[in-house]
Amino acid sequence: MDQEFSKQLAEWDRQKYDHKNLLRPSLGHPHQVNQMRALCEDEENRKQDYLKGAEEHTHILQGSAVDHAKDFVDQLANASEQLLLQFDNLLTLDDVDKGRVDPKKHPTSELIRRKAVGVPLEDNEDKNALPRGKGTWQGIVRNELVCGQKPEKTKMTASVTTAKTTLGHSATVTARDQAYQDYQKQFEKALLSIEDQKQKLLTEEERWTASWLGSVEKVKQLY
Repeated sequence: MDQEFSKQLAEWDRQKYDHKNLLRPSLGHPHQVNQMRALCEDEENRKQDYLKGAEEHTHILQGSAVDHAKDFVDQLANASEQLLLQFDNLLTLDDVDKGRVDPKKHPTSELIRRKAVGVPLEDNEDKNALPRGKGTWQGIVRNELVCGQKPEKTKMTASVTTAKTTLGHSATVTARDQAYQDYQKQFEKALLSIEDQKQKLLTEEERWTASWLGSVEKVKQLY
């Protein structure tokens, strides 16, 4: 894609310098008005082709970035869904029959100390554990990676319901969300780079046009 556009840029550059070489002082003579007009028309056609080509190339790059982003979101959602479902096969404490263990009793002095420092009076080994049982994991945004204004209504990939809730499930969703955020940053950076490239092309053409018109005017003033 870029290689083809580079070839076209080279062709437009060749046409520019051909026109520059054809802009001889003799074209300023009133008898050469038709030749001067034809040369200026050729240059104007080249300019319009250049501007159109730069715009089309920008749209192609933007469209390619958006298409790749859609594929990434779909693949990320599918891969994470498969992992979440696979983690349902992990053995957890809830899958093991265990006897009931009475809570450990502490002496009165220990209870008073705990109360004074604001520590729970009873031990709870599972207080920081994940909720157990079935889990429903929200999908990721599927229509946010676009070129231009983002849609007002957010669309998500499908949620995933698992039979269990384990650290594996939680880690999968955390890694998935981080991967999406990292890709989003790269996507936005790519769009900025595409726009910068377009502006660079337009600026170069504006400078050339100003130089060309100045040269044409100087030639006309010779007679």
